[in-house]
Amino acid sequence: QGRCTLVTSIQMYQILALNCLISAYSLSVLYLDGVKYGDTQMTAMGMLGSVSFMSVSRSKPLNKLSSVRPLTSIFHPSLFISLLGQFTVHLVTMMVAVKAAKDHLPEGYEADLDGRFQPGILNSVVFLVTNVQQVTVFVVNLQGRPFMNGLTENRPLLWS
Repeated sequence: QGRCTLVTSIQMYQILALNCLISAYSLSVLYLDGVKYGDTQMTAMGMLGSVSFMSVSRSKPLNKLSSVRPLTSIFHPSLFISLLGQFTVHLVTMMVAVKAAKDHLPEGYEADLDGRFQPGILNSVVFLVTNVQQVTVFVVNLQGRPFMNGLTENRPLLWS
């Protein structure tokens, strides 16, 4: 039970850190390009995130204790390197997707930074890429075996 709790806590910190970095980029830096989320989009993202976090937090330990010891600190160098590497991949992916979306904007497009949310190709691309990135973060950082049930055994997370 203790190892499962430790591993769950560490993976939650890792997932939260990555999701915060992804959201910070998409909500602040891309704001200057006129990217905004609609209420429905934010509600859907929030519900998906809530179900995913709840599913991860309800992971069950395996019946047999593994001889492998889990990391004991969120400040372990391997976790930090993993965090930086994953964020770099997500950042580059978002930048490439935004560049591709901007190529399809009408000529002379000016972002209305103070205006209301308006659906468009740039907003849609950022919304979809952000959601795929958040799902990827959960799947990649789920510890699973040898400490607790894996992704295929965690039905709520698998379906969310």
